[in-house]
Amino acid sequence: MAHVNLGNEMVSRNLDPTAPAFIALHIFQAKKNPDGIVQAAMLIANHLFNESKYEHALNYLLLADKQFSPMDKSKKKAYVLNKIGFVHFHLKHYAESLNMFSACAVLFESLGDTNEVAKTYCSLGLIYQDLGEPDKANDLFQKAVDTARIGGNEVDALKYESLIL
Repeated sequence: MAHVNLGNEMVSRNLDPTAPAFIALHIFQAKKNPDGIVQAAMLIANHLFNESKYEHALNYLLLADKQFSPMDKSKKKAYVLNKIGFVHFHLKHYAESLNMFSACAVLFESLGDTNEVAKTYCSLGLIYQDLGEPDKANDLFQKAVDTARIGGNEVDALKYESLIL
């Protein structure tokens, strides 16, 4: 964990965290520590994403996702799925992005996290906008509005409402 912590400290100073993150990843893999693998892989993936190296970031995100059991219902898994969906969106892999964000929405719903559900609906709406399907996009933006209001988040509700065409 010291290497992960060092990597996170480097990120906070706008430095490249990959050297300590790679060391941590290899240690966690040797120790068969799935939680550590997820943390190190996410650290590397986030750095690569910020460097616009989406394909490489996706590889580490998929490695992180493999550490979860199919029955895992944790927020950590939901965030990994969200990030995978986001990377697929940047790569214009719309079908994969829709699948990941849909799975993410279901998981956040099961966790009762209305703020994240609303954000995920918004992300799905943006994909449908890019696909030239404004009716589906508007339906999802409206779901985001309604969900944000249920969660008491009027600021986000207004933001999502502004996306409806």
